[in-house]
Amino acid sequence: MSVVALVRVRLADGAAAEEFERWALRRPSVRTVWAIAGDDDYTLRVDCPDLAALNRELASLRRRGRAQTTHTALVLHELAPP
Repeated sequence: MSVVALVRVRLADGAAAEEFERWALRRPSVRTVWAIAGDDDYTLRVDCPDLAALNRELASLRRRGRAQTTHTALVLHELAPP
């Protein structure tokens, strides 16, 4: 079962946005990076083979990506216009 998640990220104080963007775009599971306005800095689309892999990716985001906080929503199904 493949897992698709939308992860909102707020960077830690002092974390450089450009470094985070380069780091995130090198991650094989990160499909899209959106810089957003509001309480969070980014939303990522993350595709993982299973929940254990998603959990590892989230841990890496916090540790190596310098995310202060993350909020994750699992995609149940995707709709596309005809």
